[in-house]
Amino acid sequence: MVEAEVRQGRGSGWVPAHSWWRLVDTIQGIIDDPNAGCNVACDYVQVDESTLPVIDNEKRRAVKGYVWSVVNVMTGDRFFFYEHGFRSARVAMGLLKDFTGAIQSDGHIVYEHFEGMEGKKLLGCWAHARRKNYLFCGDDNAAQRAAVVYSLLATCKAHGVNERAWLEDVLRRIPEYEQAGKDYADLLPANWRALSAK
Repeated sequence: MVEAEVRQGRGSGWVPAHSWWRLVDTIQGIIDDPNAGCNVACDYVQVDESTLPVIDNEKRRAVKGYVWSVVNVMTGDRFFFYEHGFRSARVAMGLLKDFTGAIQSDGHIVYEHFEGMEGKKLLGCWAHARRKNYLFCGDDNAAQRAAVVYSLLATCKAHGVNERAWLEDVLRRIPEYEQAGKDYADLLPANWRALSAK
């Protein structure tokens, strides 16, 4: 196994990549609980699914996958979700099964399944923006990890946290948290500001 290292700030050493990915995997484990759905504590979300090219090793080329984005309109928190690149009603239903409130979307056919459901109100979208950057992932696992990283960086932005400062500090703290068995939730962007002030 080849192990990369991630630079941890200016001249302050290296953090093994497995430590960073352990944080990502921990968060992904919380997100990927098949019974969890999208646990958003608000009553108004914006949902969109955007293309994400993913390398299919069997076909030896990039195939179109979809990464889902759910935005808590009240806080600005963003949650990205990737399930094998699917853009199906099954993914939408699983993602929003326990959500109660208004769901604003681009009107794609998968959202029609929420029409008339108790506790769910569909809203249209005047103009939804998709990312224009050409990105791709090496496989489904990489796409799932990318969705977690997108979520973390977008949540930094939503909370007014400097993404670079957060990332450098978190990479510095990961070995301490790993060794002491501390709760990685402290390192999430919404909690980090209080932690970094100590």
